[in-house]
Amino acid sequence: MTRKFRNDALDALIVGAGFAGLSTAYHLSKKGVKRLVVIEHDPKLGGHASGRNAGMIRQAIADPVLAKLACQGRRCLAQCEKKGWTGTRLVPNGSLLLAKDKEINELKKTASILKNEGLTAQWFSHEEAVTRVPLLEGGDFKKSLFCSSDAMIDIDALIHGFYNALKKRRVPVLLGHTLKSIKQEGRYFRVAAGDKTFLTRRIVNAAGAWAGAVAHEAEAAPILLRAYRRHLLLAKPFDPFSASWPFVWDLTRNFYFRPQGRSLLLSACDTRRMKNITLTVQKETNDPKAESALRKKLNGFSNQFRLVSIKSIKSGLRTISPDSRFVIGEDSRLKGFFWVAGLGGHGMTTSFAVGDFASDLILGRKREPALVKALSPGRFVR
Repeated sequence: MTRKFRNDALDALIVGAGFAGLSTAYHLSKKGVKRLVVIEHDPKLGGHASGRNAGMIRQAIADPVLAKLACQGRRCLAQCEKKGWTGTRLVPNGSLLLAKDKEINELKKTASILKNEGLTAQWFSHEEAVTRVPLLEGGDFKKSLFCSSDAMIDIDALIHGFYNALKKRRVPVLLGHTLKSIKQEGRYFRVAAGDKTFLTRRIVNAAGAWAGAVAHEAEAAPILLRAYRRHLLLAKPFDPFSASWPFVWDLTRNFYFRPQGRSLLLSACDTRRMKNITLTVQKETNDPKAESALRKKLNGFSNQFRLVSIKSIKSGLRTISPDSRFVIGEDSRLKGFFWVAGLGGHGMTTSFAVGDFASDLILGRKREPALVKALSPGRFVR
């Protein structure tokens, strides 16, 4: 028997207008979904994780599942400018990953995964790495892996590219609409957000650091997603410096830097867990210890970084699942409730791949069984 659905109901309501939500909406629209709305509690785009990252397209990842999505995502990102998405041209400088001791095994695994994805990675000697990035002179690393197809992109241009594409497709993206309640009404959900109420067949939980709260409100299965604050620090201009440098990530001390403008954008990859996310965002405060944490890592790596002084600092949120993989798919308990969450800092790189994958699952289309299993929300529910 064919189910009949009400004409006044949405096909899907997406909660969250970061890369996860916007890309999922974009792909649903491309695949023919007409009655579709995106709601976002922040009054502006890119106010949190999606707009507060370093814009580094990194495929060189030691997790084969995430690497596959990153490689798919990178191929799509390379087409954005051809679609007319203003300002989205890739900066193809590549990436340079550094390691010593046990982290060298992570580099070897990453190189093997890249090879399986059809990408070439080059092993650099210490001297070759220093030639590419003179700031690494005297650096405390033994091995380095260069991935030439990694790149950088303007994140603000990309997120507005998704937004404008949805606007052309007449998909409303309602900013400043805070979720108030979710109530089940038979096969539907009645959702109150801002000054509006929606009736929808499906809810897509792409709420980033708030995904757990959205699931709780809907009475979906509980998944322990942890939100962390990470800082980005912009250095003052210095010499020697080149805008052609790749982004550099030291896996042993866990810090990275990339050229931005005439200087560097750096992060100590700090992971301070945020328990009161709403209060953290409202205050938009930075940890006063963030700069000293970065300085400690830089000084331990090389005295060359004495040339680097910090000009400004900002922070953003990262949301991570218990196994550090994404959470994508229908809730194990609540039919019609779909997760697109826990992207853990990979959201920009994988945005197109995640949106395509999530939209297929929402529409009941078949995807790679291994990928479906690896990312299923049900893996955390016993």
